[in-house]
Amino acid sequence: MDLTNVKASFERLNHLAQKGGTVLFGSTFASRIPFSELMRDYTDDTAGYNRSIEGLTVIEAQQCLSECVFQLEPVKIFLSLGDADSPEDCEAFIRNYEWLLYSIHSGAPAAHIYILSIYDPSGAKYSVLNDKLKKLAESTGCSYITVSPFGPAPEISAFENLKTMFRTKPISFFDAINSAV
Repeated sequence: MDLTNVKASFERLNHLAQKGGTVLFGSTFASRIPFSELMRDYTDDTAGYNRSIEGLTVIEAQQCLSECVFQLEPVKIFLSLGDADSPEDCEAFIRNYEWLLYSIHSGAPAAHIYILSIYDPSGAKYSVLNDKLKKLAESTGCSYITVSPFGPAPEISAFENLKTMFRTKPISFFDAINSAV
């Protein structure tokens, strides 16, 4: 993966993007979610951008914050990182994630951060890290969301589980009725 080219591509797109929306920033699992397309189908009042990069580690994510998050001036940030990191060194991973959160809080102070659990089809590989991520979210003012995708299209399932949280404006009665159908 060439981060320089990916960052340059996102920077060009960001000049056309609507500010103040929702950003999904993550690694391999998140990069496979057709986030922007599904956001368009779900809501007319919230811009949504997927700035996820296949194989992105938490340390590499730090290098991409400007192009993937800050330039979009989001009000909501969904982080889905960890699936490209090694689960063996939990303490180093959490320290790096905590530094990433500090950087995001500093660069996007008005945004609310949602930390998504690490996608793990086996349910065991990342369980310790997910427990630590949940505690980290609580201690840093973020929200933690357990994502339990299932079925043949886990990325779509994950979006279905999260879609009510993507809105940046209050939901109308009409929207609530339509989303229940």
